[in-house]
Amino acid sequence: MEYHNTQMIQVIAQGKMKNYFTTQKYLKRFLLKNSNTSDIFLSEINYRRNQFFEFLFKPGNHLITRNPSNNGVMKHMGTLH
Repeated sequence: MEYHNTQMIQVIAQGKMKNYFTTQKYLKRFLLKNSNTSDIFLSEINYRRNQFFEFLFKPGNHLITRNPSNNGVMKHMGTLH
C-alpha cells in the first residue's frame, strides 16, 4: 500500500489520496495489534484479515480516533481491494 501511495500521489486527486493514506494508517495499527508487525505482503490479506480490519471500525475500538459510518467502513475496505 505504501508503494501504491508513493507512486500514485501525483496521479490521483488529493482528496482520494487522503483516503488511501488513512486506510494505510489504520491497516498498520491493526497489523501491529494483531500480528505484531506493521507490514505484510498483499497476498497475506485474506478474508479473515479483512473481517478483523472491518471489526476495527466498529464502535468502541481504540485504534482509531472516531467511529466511521458503515459507509466509511466499506470505503476503507474497498481501498484494500
